[in-house]
Amino acid sequence: MDYFQIITWAVIIYAVIYTGTKIIFSVVSLAQIRLYTKKYPHISTEEEVRYIVKAKNRNLPLISIIAPAYNEGPLIIESVKSFLNQSYPNTEVIVSSDGGTDDTLEKLIEYFLLYEVDFKGKESELINHQPIKRYFKSKKHHNLLVIDKENGGKSDAQNAAISLASGEIIATIDADSVLERNSLMHIASIFERDEKTVGLGTPIGVVNDSNVGPDGVEDASFPKSFWAKIQVIEYLRAFLLGRMAMQKLRGLLVISGAFGVYQKWILEAVGGYTPRSLAEDMDIDCKIWKFIDHNRLKLTIRYIPEVFCWTQVPDTFKILRIQRDRWARGLTATMIRNRDLFFNFRYKLLGLFSYPYYLFFEWLTPFIEVLGILYLILLTATGALEYLLLGKIFLIFYTIGLILNIITITVEASTGGHYKSSASLRKLALIALVEPVFYHWINSLLYLQGNINLVVKRSKKWGKMERKRLRMVRLNNKNNGEKREETTFIH
Repeated sequence: MDYFQIITWAVIIYAVIYTGTKIIFSVVSLAQIRLYTKKYPHISTEEEVRYIVKAKNRNLPLISIIAPAYNEGPLIIESVKSFLNQSYPNTEVIVSSDGGTDDTLEKLIEYFLLYEVDFKGKESELINHQPIKRYFKSKKHHNLLVIDKENGGKSDAQNAAISLASGEIIATIDADSVLERNSLMHIASIFERDEKTVGLGTPIGVVNDSNVGPDGVEDASFPKSFWAKIQVIEYLRAFLLGRMAMQKLRGLLVISGAFGVYQKWILEAVGGYTPRSLAEDMDIDCKIWKFIDHNRLKLTIRYIPEVFCWTQVPDTFKILRIQRDRWARGLTATMIRNRDLFFNFRYKLLGLFSYPYYLFFEWLTPFIEVLGILYLILLTATGALEYLLLGKIFLIFYTIGLILNIITITVEASTGGHYKSSASLRKLALIALVEPVFYHWINSLLYLQGNINLVVKRSKKWGKMERKRLRMVRLNNKNNGEKREETTFIH
């Protein structure tokens, strides 16, 4: 057997294992989703919220909503309004302004009538962060605290807010995101029913060009931008197919940094987020799992299939490239930082399965795909491989991607998610057909570029992300009727 045959069979075996595990995870995820919907029925009305609050017949735990903010001017007001508009009756909101250069802080001061105060609370001694310069309270909202701190990156901004938080539960959320009005009632209910849960993650919805109302996203409209459209199927596949299964295997390594909820004591126990990390979400979860196993605690990080948080995704290729470059550098740095997990019996399934799986099938896959395709193209150009055979290989890869996308749409439809209309499902199906043709390969190339930047340039930059204001829908009662007013804000 020559080298070409060895490489070909190695790639085929790798692809079969990769695809097989993805399909198995999808089946397990679907079963987990159905069990979840039976146990935790969706809370959709204020009447249901009031009934649950009354049934508790006691004070609900305080939840601190933490929002790190760096140059988030176009979205910051509507995002903070969604944090303050929670139906959950016991919250505080802390916005951590991380030394930005735009008008984020000025907008917050003007809209929420902020005034400077001396902080009289107790700051955690277990979490370090850059100095805080000023503290602000609001004349409009007693539960809003805004801090102005020296720049230290997203992780440091989160740590500063967590150290000041009074809540038993910490909900970290990006300042460019929108939170569903009834979300925290679901979250608190799950923490209360399952005392072993110390961390909780959810899927993240794509808010680009959606209608945002007083209670959150009114309808999940498809984005107008082609690059944003194609990320809808990507986000659904990433969040629905794998993570429900991974939490079943006690191996959930990533709760999205856009929205993650934790018991405060566990964040303090691990010293908060890793400073200057480009993958702070994966970092914190690895630290928590290690702490659990080191101390032989019967605790877990969970994942649920409901979308409570909506965020903007890049709508141009330029911003997509910047984002994926950072993701690649962050993943690689985190995998290296936590390399002691690799096949380490001390960490049980986390070390024996989850970390190796992420290493071989999340971190390594783009390298194999890009180098493998370049190798096949080189063989074809030199006449060692027929064009027809190259076409068949691409067809196999396309079919694998299409199968995974079809499963994703099936899972989305079965959960009665936000894309449940026939028109939405048709659009999803069209995207599912197009996405495997080229987008997957572009992602792999961007991933490879990010790792090259990490090794060659030793880049640790976050990268500049451009934001657009949200399309707000307001309802006004006039003449005993309901009038819809739409206002579109563009940055």
